[in-house]
Amino acid sequence: MTGVVRKMTKQGNQWAVITLEDRDANLEVLFFPAVYQLVAPTLTEDSVVAVRGGADERAARNRLGGEWMDGGLLSDVAAKPQNRPDRLGK
Repeated sequence: MTGVVRKMTKQGNQWAVITLEDRDANLEVLFFPAVYQLVAPTLTEDSVVAVRGGADERAARNRLGGEWMDGGLLSDVAAKPQNRPDRLGK
């Protein structure tokens, strides 16, 4: 995760747009209020994350409506072997 922008709805609910990048492309993931409440503590730049969501086909950019996220800081990921089950397929 290379960027986190926190926003507020007109009703005063928080949500966020995160930017994910790899060597070839970048992707914006929008976490609207209900999901934002669940993922907010883990929205940290320089994190390695896995996300699941629905593609926004109307968007001019690569954009995903986030439904789930899991991850950790780069230093934590490098220090620990990843023995977690793959939850993306569920």
